[in-house]
Amino acid sequence: MAPLLSALGLEEARFPRFAARVVFELWKSPPVTQGQPKKKAGKGVKAKDGELFIRVLYNGDDVTFHTTFCRSHNRSASQPLCPLKNFLSFVRRDMFSVVNATSYQEACSRRPG
Repeated sequence: MAPLLSALGLEEARFPRFAARVVFELWKSPPVTQGQPKKKAGKGVKAKDGELFIRVLYNGDDVTFHTTFCRSHNRSASQPLCPLKNFLSFVRRDMFSVVNATSYQEACSRRPG
């Protein structure tokens, strides 16, 4: 659990308690029905039909905006969730920069020395 929390950038969760849990929730914005005006997701940004979001809970507390991939996201949006694309970009590309690699293969098979 500690390596996962560290990878997510949750510094305040130094050593997890016994029976600690991390929950990743996947959310989808509801489709806009015909004749219903689209709601705005923030300052001038329109919510897209079926847009995917993620929310991260640690021991029941919402820590989404404490994660590395969502710290800079607009928290005052009408949907207080992080776009899934932020998380996917982090998992596919950004987290490898910490180990100076560009893929899982490169990060796991590199020999020290």
